[in-house]
Amino acid sequence: MTGAESRAIEAAEKAHRIAARCFTLEEASNAIAAQEGLNETNKKQLLDDMLRSDRDGSLTVRSPTGHNLYAPYRPTIAREFDELTTPEDVNKWAAARGFGWRWKYAVGDEQSDTYQPLALLIEPLVNKPFDALDDGLQARFLKAFHHLPHWDQLNADQRRSMAQQHDIQHDPAMGPENKYWLALFGAEEHAKSTRFEWDQKQPQSITELKTKEDRLTAIDSRLRDLSALWKMPPFSVGNWDALTDNALAELMTASKASTPAQTVTPAPVDAVGASGGVEPDKAGKLPVGQGLVTIDIANTFDGLNGWNAERWRKNLSAAKWLHPARIARGRAGGASAVWCPVMLAQLMHDKAKGEREKGKLMNALNSRFTKNPVLKPWRDDFNEYLATYGTTE
Repeated sequence: MTGAESRAIEAAEKAHRIAARCFTLEEASNAIAAQEGLNETNKKQLLDDMLRSDRDGSLTVRSPTGHNLYAPYRPTIAREFDELTTPEDVNKWAAARGFGWRWKYAVGDEQSDTYQPLALLIEPLVNKPFDALDDGLQARFLKAFHHLPHWDQLNADQRRSMAQQHDIQHDPAMGPENKYWLALFGAEEHAKSTRFEWDQKQPQSITELKTKEDRLTAIDSRLRDLSALWKMPPFSVGNWDALTDNALAELMTASKASTPAQTVTPAPVDAVGASGGVEPDKAGKLPVGQGLVTIDIANTFDGLNGWNAERWRKNLSAAKWLHPARIARGRAGGASAVWCPVMLAQLMHDKAKGEREKGKLMNALNSRFTKNPVLKPWRDDFNEYLATYGTTE
């Protein structure tokens, strides 16, 4: 997956969950701290309290992925950047804890000040019969889906999916391109949910087994084609409702026929000795296409330097000693920063203290550049640096 695809998926997922008023625990604690004027110590204490309550179940958190997307669940391991919660969940928790504050999140904070997401409104009732909805919500659902099966004929995942698709199409705060990527994200989630349902079926005959296998094969093909859409320009699909499996396959065939393959080969990077340090902006002279975006660096270097992927994403922005490896700056809400992997390796090696630590780090780096296919274009440059300046344990 390219950096552009990763950014598009990440942006679509974030916009999708915010449309459903779902926030990571870190986002929630940051917003409350800003609202209440908390200092860094108190903000960290709030986040720690939320994580402990996540673990013991007193704070409702919601699934960030899968067929039960945004539904309440109990995670195996609580993570500040992974678990999701809503302002309503947080305020219920705050009231139970006796806190005097409430998170005053308004719809207008992230989207239009008049539109109320249907997915959010139905979530507390998604497993209940139609009669459990109040009159206003019943009327809104019937108006939105009068041409589709009745509420009581749908399962919970189908109700969620329909509401999410409706929000994508009708929230005025979402620009055309945002709506397109969100629609693609929703189509993928719907296909995944359908696959899960078919995968759970227990065939009672050879005919039913063949039907199940055929459906799973067709759904897997659709998921591959939907994934390929992230590589294509927005609005490649004009009508999502008409996007049958055959129409999608034809679109993919036409795209492959009209798009020549492109290969980007990075230019050599001059190695810089650990003893002398790395010159500022040394990597900045490289073309942007010859580096990796932030999310790819974070995933590729996950575990190196004692940082997980999330910490890498934060430190690439915050740690100035890493900035000489930055080829291009990112823009808020726009393109991601681009980094030179070999230069980052040199900077880490330069920063490590003592020969033993340098040797352990170089051993880990050598393993990444040797085994990870993402780093293959930079393997020769890293080996040149290793031969000149590095030793491994």
